[in-house]
Amino acid sequence: MVDEAFLSDYQTLRDHFVQLTQNAEQILETNLPARLAEECRALREKIEQGQFNLVVMGQFKRGKSTLINALLGEALLPTAVVPLTSVVTVVRYGTQTEAEVAFQDGTRRQTSVEALHEFITERDNPKNQKGVELVEIRHPARILHEGVQLVDTPGVGSVFEHNTDVAYQFMPKADAVLFLITADPPISKEELHFLSDVREHAGKIFFLKNKIDHLSAAELEESLAFTRTILAENLRLPPGEISIYPISAKWAFEGRRLPQNGLLQKSGLPELQKALERFLMQEKGNLLLENGQRRLHNLLTRAKSLLELELKAISTPQTELAEKLERFDQHQRTVAQEKEDIHHLIRGGLETIMNGFDEEVKRFKKAQLPELETWLRERFAAARGAGVKELASLLENEMRTKIEAVFTPWRKQQEQSVGKAFARLAHRLSARANEVIDDIYTTAGTLFDVRIQKYEREEKLADEKFFYFKVGDEFSALEPLENLLTYGIATLVSKNVLLKKSLAALPPQVDK
Repeated sequence: MVDEAFLSDYQTLRDHFVQLTQNAEQILETNLPARLAEECRALREKIEQGQFNLVVMGQFKRGKSTLINALLGEALLPTAVVPLTSVVTVVRYGTQTEAEVAFQDGTRRQTSVEALHEFITERDNPKNQKGVELVEIRHPARILHEGVQLVDTPGVGSVFEHNTDVAYQFMPKADAVLFLITADPPISKEELHFLSDVREHAGKIFFLKNKIDHLSAAELEESLAFTRTILAENLRLPPGEISIYPISAKWAFEGRRLPQNGLLQKSGLPELQKALERFLMQEKGNLLLENGQRRLHNLLTRAKSLLELELKAISTPQTELAEKLERFDQHQRTVAQEKEDIHHLIRGGLETIMNGFDEEVKRFKKAQLPELETWLRERFAAARGAGVKELASLLENEMRTKIEAVFTPWRKQQEQSVGKAFARLAHRLSARANEVIDDIYTTAGTLFDVRIQKYEREEKLADEKFFYFKVGDEFSALEPLENLLTYGIATLVSKNVLLKKSLAALPPQVDK
């Protein structure tokens, strides 16, 4: 139960903060860009309504959407084996489940939960071509009471760079974050960079180690100890103060769907839910006000810089001001050229890396295809006595398994090689990009004799990238066979054609 005196103090502080934002709104509406007053108004409404953004963040394929489905007890958000979420999804309380799409042009549209994939997935809305601002879902889950909003964000670090941009754009709105890492692989350098950015905005971070269903008990214990040590070093905290919640979002969802299977208790979700309930009951209000105070301070600091700049412009002789503006315009043209140069270097560097990788792929294919063809002929001969459909299914499954077994060690080696090459490129060009950003602030401040608040986050290119292989989704050996059977061709001929088609399918399967 919440202490009545504490609740009274919170309400007093909240009312005082709301009054401050109202006063700030009135000031910002006078001779300042409209967006500042709009931001202030949105902040005031957030505090008045007690909107608390509990944001799920992490690298791509960490199980963020699956976790939200598990917390809600319903498969609302699409999930898949490839990077999927491309748009922010906000889930807030409602007496019944319903969804609405907000577009960047200001329009809104009701939609069904079953159609959400058309708006929030990379597959059905590539690079957000449909111009979706965000998707709002209302749901009667208990965790969403008292203004809590569960927010699903795109994963960072995938090949879809716009997904990373979307996650970073929402980051300043986070009150608390569920930061997902996985049991395998362990926490990466890129995740630590992302975490440092998250810490600048979120007042509270819960660390979740997902996919514990992939590990044995001993492996999980070792993985938790390793992750706790790495986090402690980066957060400059004693390891004992780092809480990590081991979970399996997959088990949790399956366990809530079928309680009799016992997976919910094994998943770790009940322990996480208890921790979240304690936090939301005891700390949410204060954290909401602390975050609001920080955001209002940043907003007013930006407004102050703009006013100082305007006052300087008014007090500067017209000819001198025109000269300074011309010099600043010249500098901006130089910056634009620098930006284009950096983009060119990025494209060139990536092309060099990928050309090298393509050569490695060619060498790998040249070395492995003859052996794979020999293996396939042997497997065909050994299983030739089976029925045609059974033989086709057998060859398809065994080919998939064989290619993965051959490809996995080579892939891991290439991950390291490509990752190191990309890290060298990223480090070099990130440093150059940050120099350009600093130069803009310095030049503007020097020319107009004002102190301009610098943007807090340095630009970082990802230190590592991952690639993965796909085998089987487009495997085509069985389809021609079924067509042959439809036309009644003899079994022996069908089997020979099957072998021929399977051999022909090997090179494209390796290419995947």
